[in-house]
Formats: sequence, C-alpha cells, structure tokens
Amino acid sequence: MVENYKEAVAQCLIAPVGKPLAEVTSMLRTPPEPEMGDFAFPCFTLAKEWRQAPAQIASTLAAQIEVREPVASAVAQGPYLNFTLDYGVISRDVLQDIAAAGARYGGGRRRTGQESRDRLFSSQHC
Repeated sequence: MVENYKEAVAQCLIAPVGKPLAEVTSMLRTPPEPEMGDFAFPCFTLAKEWRQAPAQIASTLAAQIEVREPVASAVAQGPYLNFTLDYGVISRDVLQDIAAAGARYGGGRRRTGQESRDRLFSSQHC
C-alpha cells in the first residue's frame, strides 16, 4: 500500500520535473522527522540541470505542483519538496481493504524474527 502512495506522490512530479515515473519514484525519500511530511523530493540532482539552487527549485516546484488525492500538500522546505498525505484518504483505503478481506485481513504468512528485522532495516530512511 505504501508503494501506491509513493507512486501517487511521484505522479505529481512527473510533469514539472520532466522525468519518468520510475526515476522520480526512486528519488523520493522519507523525511527524518514526521512533522516534515511523509515523502521528500530532494532537489539537489536537478540543480545542475536547471542551473538553480536546490532551495529555489523546491520553491518553484511547490508553486507548480497540482496535489491530488491521496496527497494533501506539497511544501518547499530548504532544498526539499515535502509531501504530506491525506490521512482521511489513507484511513478510508485501509478500511476498504479490511472490509474486502474480511476475516482474512492480516492473515499473511508469519515471519521469523530474522525476516522481520531484515524487512525493517531494508525499509529504513535513506
């Protein structure tokens, strides 16, 4: 489900950034502090190509971005464009998944302790 939201954020960036979905998606990061948002787009890689400072690029993108569900906002914060998701939309999606799965919801395969740790550490902040 998180990948769906990450892709939705990337979709907002495709037109203004001019890069393909896969590339934009791979550039998204998790901000170090939750209050900064759910996803961050670092503008450093565009600086050379656009011949602008990363903070200026972030501000330009923030003005150009058209946010749409499930994205609630896109805010420039220094050299990053930070995205916050609409938690009402996420809650609705989770409840729909629960209703659709019924008693099977959450009944996936159990992981060993090592598998859980591996998954946790592989998904940590970049």
